[in-house]
Amino acid sequence: MWNPDHPVLKILRQRRDSGSTPGNRRDSAKVALTVAGGGMRGAISAAMCTQLDDSGFRDAFDVVYGCSAGAINAAYFLAQPAGTCWYPLSIYYQDLTADQFIRYTRPLSGGSILDLDYVFEEVLESKKPLKYDSTVRSPLDLVVLTTDLAARETFAARDFATGAELKEFLRASARPPLVVKGESNIDGRRLVDGALLAPRQFRPAIADGCTHILSLGTRRMGSSRERVPLGVRAYARYLERMREGLGSAYLAAHRRRARDREVLSGQRFATGGPGPHVLGIGPLPWMTPVRTHETDPSRILGSIRDAYSVSYCATEGIGIDRLQGGLVSALTRFAIAGHGGPERPTRPEEPTSDTGMAVSTP
Repeated sequence: MWNPDHPVLKILRQRRDSGSTPGNRRDSAKVALTVAGGGMRGAISAAMCTQLDDSGFRDAFDVVYGCSAGAINAAYFLAQPAGTCWYPLSIYYQDLTADQFIRYTRPLSGGSILDLDYVFEEVLESKKPLKYDSTVRSPLDLVVLTTDLAARETFAARDFATGAELKEFLRASARPPLVVKGESNIDGRRLVDGALLAPRQFRPAIADGCTHILSLGTRRMGSSRERVPLGVRAYARYLERMREGLGSAYLAAHRRRARDREVLSGQRFATGGPGPHVLGIGPLPWMTPVRTHETDPSRILGSIRDAYSVSYCATEGIGIDRLQGGLVSALTRFAIAGHGGPERPTRPEEPTSDTGMAVSTP
């Protein structure tokens, strides 16, 4: 599925093994990580971020791009102390499968199908705290992709002054029209879901001068047809009514992303050359897909295990034949969140998840 000595993998390993850190590089490369979202499919890119952190690759990157749920995953990736990036994984199968988040009957009473207040004001504030200020202070740059409604184009937010500002942009990037009512108004911009019009995220990374890009996808790897499904056409008509020209821009973006998926397929066996070099990884063709609004915790946990294993095989140079043959698998591991018993609540800075991942390689 990819060249085990792909230029992107080589520089990641070189930087990890040499102890290279942001601001203290021995090469002239600019290495980017792009993190896709897609609602509950964000569990997949969250698992791959976790593996990168567990295996010591976080300091090998210079900049991280995130969109929608992928932007939240990226923020956790930069905020968490090394070795604890895994704890927000449980958000997907513990907190977001409850009907506090997804409820299809809520519009009948004037609400939204997805409750972002629950996500940002309860889950990310107290249940599994996201330290926005730590993300802002990270030596790695974070770029959050949103959609500017007035301009009908992607707006890339970066250089956040405060954690509060970052939170606003993360919320905007995770606000898909139709399933979440309203829009975010930030600095005079009307912003919604970053995935609406954004190209595949390696495009803005290349535009920013990145030379090596690891792209974490949440759909199964393989070729993609440019054919537009009926559901996409129906959504485009809704967007056109919402804002003239937005629907046609959405359809154009959909076709562009399909073509870019073919570009990623062609890049997987790169061996060198001037670059820029891009490697896209994601669930393998035989793995069970996750729906955008998945609510089955066991299915989500299964996808997390699969994605962690794929990322491990890619970064450590292990053939996927071993993965497909069951010789490599991700196992659930447990940790104690707090140790004072039920009388002492867990402090906000302590992990509150009980599940991480480890890899078994017989």
